Amino acid sequence: MTDYADYTRTANAAVAEGLRQTTDIKLAATEVLKNLTSVLVPLTISTLPGSEKLVPAIDTVVDRSFDIIAKVVESQYEFGIAALDHVSSAASSS
Repeated sequence: MTDYADYTRTANAAVAEGLRQTTDIKLAATEVLKNLTSVLVPLTISTLPGSEKLVPAIDTVVDRSFDIIAKVVESQYEFGIAALDHVSSAASSS
């Protein structure tokens, strides 16, 4: 029985590490997209009349939108870890 428990702990640790790495990659990619959007969108708007008022508003929308995306990614990670913990506890109680 100890071999099974050791295998389960090892597998769960590997899955948790994979989830953490995936989350880090998603957050880094989101940050890159946020930076690109923060630069490119105002460039396309700069030719419009009243752009001096639009650019700060667009920056705010970009920041809020990407903050929401980052929270979703973090929530996915937390959900994955909670599911992994649930599976682990179910397996250990069997």
